[in-house]
Amino acid sequence: QKIVSEHYGTFDKDNIRDITDSLIDHCEDRKLDENSNIQMSDEKVVGIVNDLFGAGFDTVSTCLSWSVMYLVAYPEIEQRLFEEIKDKIGLDRSPK
Repeated sequence: QKIVSEHYGTFDKDNIRDITDSLIDHCEDRKLDENSNIQMSDEKVVGIVNDLFGAGFDTVSTCLSWSVMYLVAYPEIEQRLFEEIKDKIGLDRSPK
């Protein structure tokens, strides 16, 4: 809710930065349209943003978990992946 509140405070219709701004823009357009039967409350925007964030987080964490499990199950692929990282990135560089 804090993120959505911050977006409302810095919202600029001419500079849509992300999905939250897009939802706010949609809500503002609907509020101006008296003939619109679909109104979206601020609480609904917060719910949608939370759902999208949660779905993205869950998808990434599940993908990473399965990737690690497969690497443990197939050490030859783990070794090939390590060699490719070592060749392309090197061992001296820290992740950013």
